[in-house]
Amino acid sequence: MAVQRRNEVEIKYHLGKDLTSFDKYRQLVEDNGFRLIDKRFETDYLPDTVDDLCKTSKILFRIRETKNASSNNLLLTIKTRRNTENALDFYEIETNLNSIDQDTFDYISNRLDNITGIKLSPMLLQVQDLDSAIEILQNDGYKKTRILLDKYREEYKSGREKVMLDYFPSRMGAYMEIESHSLKHLNGVIDRLKLSDREKVTLDYGDLLKEFRKDSPPEKQRTLRFTKNQMKTLFRIIQNV
Repeated sequence: MAVQRRNEVEIKYHLGKDLTSFDKYRQLVEDNGFRLIDKRFETDYLPDTVDDLCKTSKILFRIRETKNASSNNLLLTIKTRRNTENALDFYEIETNLNSIDQDTFDYISNRLDNITGIKLSPMLLQVQDLDSAIEILQNDGYKKTRILLDKYREEYKSGREKVMLDYFPSRMGAYMEIESHSLKHLNGVIDRLKLSDREKVTLDYGDLLKEFRKDSPPEKQRTLRFTKNQMKTLFRIIQNV
């Protein structure tokens, strides 16, 4: 299987503090031709070495666990950021750990080995949950957690363009993320939705988390998870896709 590469250009907008902030924006995106395709939990885990070799090499290394009404998946991703004004612009390589995609897994593993001196363990291709993946990565030398962050996501799509409504724990807030393959098409979606620059956010979610938790103890500044009761409530929403 050929290694899958893609460009990802995105922008975020702050919607409010709680899940009710979604209400008017759901209608907005549907009125502009976007169709709901999924509701799911996502947990992003960004590991690094103790001396921050991924961060200093400007590589975002991520395992994302996704859970919807019918499936659980683990996505392995590396991203490099490009310099683009007024948007986040990434070159991304990603594979589903639950699929048979040895080529992409090996490519990512070799890329990380060149940066950190640590190859990915083949055991990652057999894991079924994020906790198991984290244990393997930490045992192999990725001891540091850059980010461990939950969110609830509703994904809408129109052609190649996507709009995501994202909600985070502990009143970190609700956001809209618009994603496209080029800045031109991204700006086209912004124009369609007539969004206000006042709510525009050019930080990624990791930086937003660090800003939100800057007054927390150091060991908690990089982690934000839903409680079990919150998960139960949100999963009832997910089951009503």
